[in-house]
Amino acid sequence: MKYATITILLMMLLACSNLSKKKKKSPTNQIDNTDLYDFKIKVLTAGDTNAYNELSLKYTVYSIRPWDLLYYSQLMCNKYHYSNACLQCYFINHEDYLPENLKSKDSTTYAIGIYYLLKAKEYGCKSALYYIDRHFPDTIPSSNNYLVLKPSH
Repeated sequence: MKYATITILLMMLLACSNLSKKKKKSPTNQIDNTDLYDFKIKVLTAGDTNAYNELSLKYTVYSIRPWDLLYYSQLMCNKYHYSNACLQCYFINHEDYLPENLKSKDSTTYAIGIYYLLKAKEYGCKSALYYIDRHFPDTIPSSNNYLVLKPSH
C-alpha cells in the first residue's frame, strides 16, 4: 500500500510537470520574437501606438526587462508625442520595476526621468499628475525649464 501511494504521487507530479511544460510553450505566456520584431518595426516606421502598447506589455508584464523598452519609449515620446510612452520613460529611468535594493539613482538619470514625467503631463497623460505631485507639491516647472540641454555644435 505504501509503494502504491508513492507511485500515485510520483505519477501525479509527472503529470503536473508535463502540464506546466505545455503551458510554457503557449504563445500567450511567452514572448514571440517575430511579434516583437513586427511591433518594433511599426513603432520605428509609423509611430504606431497599438504596436507600442503591445511592446510595452511584452517588456513589462510578460518579461522582467523593461529597460529594453526605453529606446522605443523615448522615440514614441520625443518624435510622436505619445504621453503614455513618456510616462513609461519616467518609470524606467526611476527603475520602478526593480526591488529597492537594486536601485541606483544617480542625479542625471533622476533628472531625465523627471523630464519625461513632465513631458507626459504636457502631452496630456492624466496619470502623470499623481507622480508630479510627489515631486513638485507647489510649482510645476515645464519640461524645457527643468532639463536644459546644451546645443550641439
